[in-house]
Amino acid sequence: MTFDSRETSAQNARPVELYHIVVSGTDYYFTNGEIDQVYLTKDYLPATITRTQPRVSQDEPGSEVELTFATNEPVAQALTRAWVTSAPETRTSTVTIYKHHIDDSQYQTFWVGSIVSVSYREQGHITVFLCRSLDNLFTLQGPRRNWGTLCTHQHYDRFCTLDNLLFTQSGTVTAIDSTGVVYTIPGIAAPTVRWTAGELAKPLTALSRMIIDQSGDDFTLQYPIPEIVVGDTVEVIEGCLHDVADCKGFSNILNFGGIPYTPDINPFTATRGLEDL
Repeated sequence: MTFDSRETSAQNARPVELYHIVVSGTDYYFTNGEIDQVYLTKDYLPATITRTQPRVSQDEPGSEVELTFATNEPVAQALTRAWVTSAPETRTSTVTIYKHHIDDSQYQTFWVGSIVSVSYREQGHITVFLCRSLDNLFTLQGPRRNWGTLCTHQHYDRFCTLDNLLFTQSGTVTAIDSTGVVYTIPGIAAPTVRWTAGELAKPLTALSRMIIDQSGDDFTLQYPIPEIVVGDTVEVIEGCLHDVADCKGFSNILNFGGIPYTPDINPFTATRGLEDL
């Protein structure tokens, strides 16, 4: 019998569904059937799961599906833990639902999408994963660049093109004030442009803070770095105010990422004469 004929048959229909969910690179395989199912060499374990029929909205393309588990279900706990603990900026997920009939070799891909949220119902006893089909990806807004008079590049990134190693100096901390934000570092030569808006960092670690002021050998940080003590070697990295003057000071004006010369007169409310040129 064909898959479609089994779907409509009263005697031969023995439907089960297979769920393949990937969250941040980790694969989960489970089925709503009573026994294990094997598909493409992967073992799909039984789990108590229900789903809604795909819902289509007039306002958005694609469809939505809700996957519902008992909260004490091990699969639900593992999925929730993976979703919550993964960083939002790197979190990815894929949900693929296959349809199958027991004692049949045919499988059909029923629905493909991704998880967009996790919630609880019935006083926390039910875990619900809201999933949207891949069609919705085309309506999501990606990162957009903001335009303005200041440069929008991050200092020393691939758009700025400057090498921070060329603007970094090392020194030894000889004193830290009582607030923990003023570090005295003698012997640091004058910067090319400025130390303000730069960073003070502990080498070979991820510890760094922005420099908000500098006077002589004293560097004031935005927040303390408790891991740095007197006698430690630190690195001081030059900063940039992202304006034209600083960019010229770094001889990097060709990579300036702002629009500083945009006319500030609204042509709909005022006119500009020759004397303004």
